[in-house]
Amino acid sequence: MIKKVKFSSTLNSNAINLICGETTSQFGKMIFSIFSMWTAYAITQNQWYVGIIGTLQLISTLINPLGGILADRFNKRVLLLSIDLFRCMILLLCSLLFYLGYNNFFILAITVCLLSLGSGIFAPTFDAIVPEYIGRDQLLKVNGMMTTFFQAATIVGASAGGAIVWISDLYWAPLLNAITFFISVIFILRLPRLGNQQQFLTKTKDQNNFLKLFLEGLSYIRHNQFIINVIPVALVVNLSFWTIWALLPKWTSVFFNNNSFYYSALEICLSIGAILGGALLGILNKKFNKLGLVFIIGTIFQGITLIIFSLSHISILSISLWFLYGLFNTIGSSVYFTALQMMVPQKLLGRVMGTITTIFSITSPLGAMLSGVLNSMIRIEYLVFACALLMTLSSIGLLLIKDVVRLTANGLKDPIT
Repeated sequence: MIKKVKFSSTLNSNAINLICGETTSQFGKMIFSIFSMWTAYAITQNQWYVGIIGTLQLISTLINPLGGILADRFNKRVLLLSIDLFRCMILLLCSLLFYLGYNNFFILAITVCLLSLGSGIFAPTFDAIVPEYIGRDQLLKVNGMMTTFFQAATIVGASAGGAIVWISDLYWAPLLNAITFFISVIFILRLPRLGNQQQFLTKTKDQNNFLKLFLEGLSYIRHNQFIINVIPVALVVNLSFWTIWALLPKWTSVFFNNNSFYYSALEICLSIGAILGGALLGILNKKFNKLGLVFIIGTIFQGITLIIFSLSHISILSISLWFLYGLFNTIGSSVYFTALQMMVPQKLLGRVMGTITTIFSITSPLGAMLSGVLNSMIRIEYLVFACALLMTLSSIGLLLIKDVVRLTANGLKDPIT
């Protein structure tokens, strides 16, 4: 049997180790992400190769379901350690090759591809391991804190990446990213072992049938009324947002004379709002007993802020509205994923989180494509308003889903399938 971790004595240190490990690795990933895009163009002088690097970074999204299967199949702590060590060694090799003068696009592309594969396995495994170390009463608080530090690391990492590209040689960025992954390994090692970790999956001839395991996770999603009823709403909300987000450069050009400061301010305030939203969840988590209502309110207000944004051409107001969007988005999404961690059986959590993450992530490229098609037919201000209105109306529909309304800090009031 799996040995239980004693939350009472190790909760604080476990939370700190999880948060610090994710934060340091995200900081390094952002440095390398900025570096890889810039280097792809610097080496080739061709925008097409930048697109290839961006496409390779999407591999992680596509293999999240596979990562979820591995998370449910193997020791999660060992799997996280293995992935971080793998990524650390890949980056050290890349740094060494760049240092020796082998700074060509092929090496960069292979590195990005392998790192993306590692991230696709790491993300669902990390989501699945959190409930094994954090008690149910602390999940929302810890998830909020993770979001805060994750967003902060994203901003600081992107800034550091830009600075490193400007002032240093090519090998420094992969070297620093390797160091952050090694630091992440140290934090994971500080987590208590989960016993012999006999896996949840029954040892049968189908144990290694990955398709069967994947379908098992899909079956749970299909029969869980909370998850299956929220997914259509979340898809509409995410697709609408990413369509608006892809229109921001043109919006800036049309209404603010292509002011790059305005565009940057929108993106930065979005992240700052997310940081504050996570912090609020961390501070006020005990006051949020009716999580379903918190989730609904946070999701509805996302749409409302963007409706007002679509009607406003005042820069200060627009920037403030994106700050509020980041705040409400973090509150809504953190509550949703905390609810999943509370209700999904541990033996299925990796597969469920991996599949749902992939489903939602697909809306980003789809939104980018839709923005171009729809904007060719609809004026940009009408299109942004329509997307924001669709987000709001879909979010209001959450009030009709009883499993969402009755969600509390202890999970659903009644058992669900």
